[in-house]
Amino acid sequence: MIRHLELKAYGKINLGLDVVRRREDGYHEVRMIMQTVYLYDQIEIAEKTEPGITVATNIGYLPVNEDNLVYKAAKLLMEEFGVAQ
Repeated sequence: MIRHLELKAYGKINLGLDVVRRREDGYHEVRMIMQTVYLYDQIEIAEKTEPGITVATNIGYLPVNEDNLVYKAAKLLMEEFGVAQ
């Protein structure tokens, strides 16, 4: 089993963007044409000994709690695959 993973999440620019509608969950349904660029966030995922999700960043104004999209994604994956929180 993989216990540690590091990867790059490449940035993108929107060449075309159409907001279709606002969904019930507060996000928007969109149609877009995107192009990746060679800027990226370094993502590190590691198994922890204690329960819970920890998000860390080197940018002080980014939230590291349940308001962070990475936190939300991790929580959804843990729920989907039955990983204890």
